[in-house]
Amino acid sequence: MELRKSRRNFEEKLALNIKNDSKSFFAYSRSRTRNKVHVGPVYGNSGSMTASDFEMVNSFNGHFASVFTTEDISSIPTPSVSSVPSHNIFSDVNFTQQDVLQAPSKLRVDKTAGPDEVSARLLIEIKDNIA
Repeated sequence: MELRKSRRNFEEKLALNIKNDSKSFFAYSRSRTRNKVHVGPVYGNSGSMTASDFEMVNSFNGHFASVFTTEDISSIPTPSVSSVPSHNIFSDVNFTQQDVLQAPSKLRVDKTAGPDEVSARLLIEIKDNIA
């Protein structure tokens, strides 16, 4: 009885918070599905059936690697300085304090961190200190 009540409360919280944290909702719903997707034996490069994970990984790797081509980099043209338009020259960029305060508000907290590995939630919480 208590377990069902607890699960129901958890699911209601997920549903109410779906706008801000859709990743948790879909992770939970995926975990509750009965059908699990498994990659199962595949035919290897030699035409024989592979069953072990190691053989399947090597088979997929061989297939994907065969699709890529090598480019001829000996004849790459070099752009001349005169061909660059003058309107593409960078100048100083100025940001106001209001710009710095508004930018983190547009970030989505349910997305993963960028290459700097700083989470959006952290940036939103410290935006006043940054500005």
